[in-house]
Amino acid sequence: MKVRFLIFIILITTSSCDKFSSSKKKAKPELTTIIDFSKVDISPTFYRCKDYENVQKIKCFRDGIYKRINRVLQSKELQILDESINEKIEVRLLISNQGKVSIKDINASEFILEAIPSIDSLLHIAVKRIPVLHPAYKKDIPVATEYMLPITITTAEQEKGIGN
Repeated sequence: MKVRFLIFIILITTSSCDKFSSSKKKAKPELTTIIDFSKVDISPTFYRCKDYENVQKIKCFRDGIYKRINRVLQSKELQILDESINEKIEVRLLISNQGKVSIKDINASEFILEAIPSIDSLLHIAVKRIPVLHPAYKKDIPVATEYMLPITITTAEQEKGIGN
């Protein structure tokens, strides 16, 4: 009988150790919302535009970027090896969570790169001149974002210049 009682006591104590534990396990809260990290709550913008409504803020940001890039490209006398160009360049900008702007990638055709050999360095100069921005926000936290900037380069007899 003692042996049965001893085995019974051993079984109870080994199978119920976690019930007598002094540390309480906290239940993990259930995830009730899904966060879409591909979109931001507040888009990046220039400090002068940050108090505008969303549509105005986006337009102010886009216009400000184009003006600054265009100003640098227009100020340089471009050495163009071909007389007629009408092509788009895609510049992928990275805006850090501190609002610093840098070029992540430039997508230009071989034709543009050969016709305007200095385009890459001019775009880097233009982006370096962009002031620190008000960064994008997701759930009240500043986050890094990317912005695709399409630039149309046209040179023709009736229309010379760089546009967006």
